[in-house]
Amino acid sequence: HRQQPRVRVFESGLRFVADGDQLSQQKMLAGAITGTRAQEGWADPATEVDFYDIKGDVEAILNLCGTGELVEFSSAEQPALHPGQTLALVNQQGLTVGYIGKLHPTLQQSLGLSQSVYVFELVLSEITQGQIAAFHEISKYPTVRRDISLSLHADVVIGELLATAKSSAGEHLID
Repeated sequence: HRQQPRVRVFESGLRFVADGDQLSQQKMLAGAITGTRAQEGWADPATEVDFYDIKGDVEAILNLCGTGELVEFSSAEQPALHPGQTLALVNQQGLTVGYIGKLHPTLQQSLGLSQSVYVFELVLSEITQGQIAAFHEISKYPTVRRDISLSLHADVVIGELLATAKSSAGEHLID
């Protein structure tokens, strides 16, 4: 409604959580994106943002916080988010530390939004490790890059496939 077709916002703050008769507070980080992926330009087509844009943003946040390898994505359901386009972020202890997803169409319509909106919410205390970047010696060997395409059954979970590949490659796998 304000002639801003491309929006990316975030907020950090406290939320109240009911714990029996008590209320506790959790520090949260939340964000939303909608509109086009890049600003309008003569060389770039106007491509709408999608689920993978917000997932990439969250992965970048997790990597900056030092928890990129410690959190897994799993499909989930959340009342405010679109079924089938929602992921829960689960830490190594099995606790859900956040959600990513597309705003539910009913909620989007009730808010009067004409574009798809993708959101995330993270529990800050669970994703920040406070690790300082460390120097690693640069390898004297050239990087080997391979593009591998796999045809898998729809029931295969990508997280399990990546975990198997990482454990099989051992110490030689860097990225």
